[in-house]
Amino acid sequence: MNYKNNHKVEVLSITDKPDECIEQAARNTSQTELKESNRYDFIMKLKELGHDSVFEFADAMVRFKCSFACEKQVIRSRLASFAIESFRRLKDANDLEFIVPISIKKNDILFDKYNKLIEMSIEFYNECIGNEIPAEDARYGLLMSTITNIVMKANFREWIKIFSQRLTKFAQWEIKGIMKEIERELAEYSVLFKK
Repeated sequence: MNYKNNHKVEVLSITDKPDECIEQAARNTSQTELKESNRYDFIMKLKELGHDSVFEFADAMVRFKCSFACEKQVIRSRLASFAIESFRRLKDANDLEFIVPISIKKNDILFDKYNKLIEMSIEFYNECIGNEIPAEDARYGLLMSTITNIVMKANFREWIKIFSQRLTKFAQWEIKGIMKEIERELAEYSVLFKK
């Protein structure tokens, strides 16, 4: 069985000089009376004051893997765009990867049952394909722990909102881990995401 619990994130594209773009947009508005000359201080002051509409002038597109269960949480971000791997034409489920919750992995009895459930899911899927059931119907037998690839794009204002919701103590562990990694990657490009 192929298990993955790491959250590798890849930045596919990002606005060139995002902080400069944000600063230019903000300084262009007549409402901005901020006098900070330093770009970092200026942008952080905008964030502090809630002048976040100008953060929409920068965006980032990332790719990551997550479970079907996590995908359902990710796509709730309505001001983001998504391209999600399709399983409509999958011919063989043997190469699929799965997430294993640590809480299940720690319990030997439940982990054994979990492995059997995954094996049954793979076997069911492949048997459906072998019996000429369309892949788009066979995929109904795949588990929520099946890993899918997602490309996600959002402007910086939306990323900030997503992080404020998905990096709290109440966030589910898988999405929290992915969003931590995305935030860490975006911090390489913009002061908005630095801690």
